[in-house]
Amino acid sequence: MTTDRAFLLLRLEGPLQSWGDRSRFWQRGTLPFPTKSGVLGMIFCACGLGGPQRERLALCNALPMTVFELSGKAEKSFLDDMQMIGSAYDKNDPWEKLLIPKTYEGKPAQNVSGSKMTYRLFLQDADFAVILEIPVRYREEFVSGLKCPKWDIYLGRKSCVPSRPVYQGIFGTYEEAFQALTESLEIDDSEKRSVVTKVSETSSEDLEGMLLYDVPVEFGEHKKYVGRYVKVMNLSGKH
Repeated sequence: MTTDRAFLLLRLEGPLQSWGDRSRFWQRGTLPFPTKSGVLGMIFCACGLGGPQRERLALCNALPMTVFELSGKAEKSFLDDMQMIGSAYDKNDPWEKLLIPKTYEGKPAQNVSGSKMTYRLFLQDADFAVILEIPVRYREEFVSGLKCPKWDIYLGRKSCVPSRPVYQGIFGTYEEAFQALTESLEIDDSEKRSVVTKVSETSSEDLEGMLLYDVPVEFGEHKKYVGRYVKVMNLSGKH
């Protein structure tokens, strides 16, 4: 394996996944495929990296990420879940009071209970593979974290737990990583999975490009993102 470049192969499979783009507050949507911010956030979490992480993100953001959607036994679908936040807590109980939503200044909510109703969209029965080029200087750290995560990792939101190991290998070229993915699908013939969709990065000049604001400039308390263009290609022959 060459030493001047490094490509991670990841497998993102689980009963539920949710990859937010620009949704906030009480309506939380999901894209139909993993976001760059979500994947990098998962890796940083596995390594126990908190705070803004501006330097690491600047190096990671300059490198491409390709997502492959894989076919499965069940067809991917969307679940719209209604959730109550801060419901039925006793504000006179000092411990329960901490769980009641407050304003950004820490003041009590305007309504009596502080309860909020939210709607959150999830992907069901989705399976993805990701090839992500990473800075060589972080190769050992990222691999070690994914093999033995310091903090719990999730497929987007915290309720979305992976159903198989995320780390699938580190390679010197994109072609080697893709070959490893292809061979793993052939070996695991019982599931009969194949690549059905490819999401790759492109430029603003591509007429089929889609603008996403999922490139993290800063994590932590004050998150910041910038845009990138991606192209979604259907490889299954179905429309």
